[in-house]
Amino acid sequence: MELIGLPPMKVSWQWYLCLEFKQQDAWIGAYWRRDGNCIDVWVCFLPMLPLHFSYWGFKERFSCEGCGDTVDEVVEDAGMNVLCKRCASLLD
Repeated sequence: MELIGLPPMKVSWQWYLCLEFKQQDAWIGAYWRRDGNCIDVWVCFLPMLPLHFSYWGFKERFSCEGCGDTVDEVVEDAGMNVLCKRCASLLD
């Protein structure tokens, strides 16, 4: 249950902020969760009143099928193969 009348406020093109009221958040501290391209952070200074920050700036990450390194963008996707720049240059 969110606090009525306080929709998420867009802080910048990647950040959203919202004050929520949730009975299940009867704690003090911080909690985070990453879901796809978004990371959500809840900070409770007072029980049941968390500040909810949402950051929508993460890029989807892939693993290179040639060497196993993590790549931020797909360099070559020929036949469903995800390759990094180094492995793609070896094919040329």
